[in-house]
Amino acid sequence: MRNTQLKLFVVAMVVLLSAGVRSVSAHCDGEKGAPCEKGAGCEKAAGGACEGAAASGSAATPQAHPGEAVYVLAIEGMTCPEACPPEVKESIEGIHGVRSVEVSFADKRAVVRTDPDLELTTAEIDKSFHNAGYFVSALEKVPAKAK
Repeated sequence: MRNTQLKLFVVAMVVLLSAGVRSVSAHCDGEKGAPCEKGAGCEKAAGGACEGAAASGSAATPQAHPGEAVYVLAIEGMTCPEACPPEVKESIEGIHGVRSVEVSFADKRAVVRTDPDLELTTAEIDKSFHNAGYFVSALEKVPAKAK
């Protein structure tokens, strides 16, 4: 049961990341009309009643341009904002055909731009981490932008 819940959570996070949602808060137990604490982060109606979970879409959705492929990866195992993102970036940049890597510790994701004919796999990326404790929990190829 627990593996199924984890898989569903990962799928939900990939959908939210691909839609540009950066974070979701479910304060007030997620119930409409429940009382909110000041500054709890949920949407409030007049009188302080919760309007449900709030989502903010401040993370930009990457665009794939002609002549490149773009992948969005959910990265697990990053525990420190200073050392982990550079290690993840350097590992993925070592894969032949990778042009650039942007890693966000806050979003636990990486945006990878590659040669257009490169097909990245989670196994290939995980192998690049050399057992450093990171792994890809989700991989999505961004559709190419229409010419």
